[in-house]
Amino acid sequence: MQSTFLLLSTLFLVPLALISGIVSSFNNLQTITGEIRYLVIVDGARSDNPLDMVSFQCVISLKIENNKVESISASNFIINNIPDSVSYRFQEFVKTVIIKWFNSFSLFDKVESNYKTYISVNGKIIEAYIVSGNNGVEYREANTGLYVGGDKELQISIETISPMHPKYRYNLSIISYLFSIKPEQIINSLAVIEPPTSIVRNTTIIIAATITVLAVRTLMKWKDYSIM
Repeated sequence: MQSTFLLLSTLFLVPLALISGIVSSFNNLQTITGEIRYLVIVDGARSDNPLDMVSFQCVISLKIENNKVESISASNFIINNIPDSVSYRFQEFVKTVIIKWFNSFSLFDKVESNYKTYISVNGKIIEAYIVSGNNGVEYREANTGLYVGGDKELQISIETISPMHPKYRYNLSIISYLFSIKPEQIINSLAVIEPPTSIVRNTTIIIAATITVLAVRTLMKWKDYSIM
């Protein structure tokens, strides 16, 4: 049953951007076609019953064509807990969560902050500003303002089949971060932090040479130190 939910959810979310009217542009980058991928972790509980918890994570892929987000899909689900009130409509629940999450931020928003963090994308270290908002924290790449992660507090409603409780409201925490960009060349426009390899290499050489000299000197004076 769980695998059926995952398959239906993935197929159902592919045209999500077109259905919900979500279209964003890469205002600060050259015209590109590619894909960006976020890991999204969802945890929460029903507002009137904290024991009715929900917890899952998935990968959200945004397909981009000429700077426009053409579609959003969800895959690689890991489900820790789905309550009965949600499980029978899991695909609708996931769709509602992802739409709410995506609409809670702008894909690009050129801002600055006194606080910074660093995120690994495609094996590169990216510098990002930490920006506080009304419903959480956003991480914005320093050069372009690209949303590279965040922690959102959101509330959603899900319809039920019970006449006594036609809707349940869930309070959710959604943690997300960007981990993949294709094609690889896009990352050249971001604030990539290059480690000081020459300094590290030269320092390592000096330390190794010093240890070698001291070791040779100790061996040369071995007769002075040894007890006959």
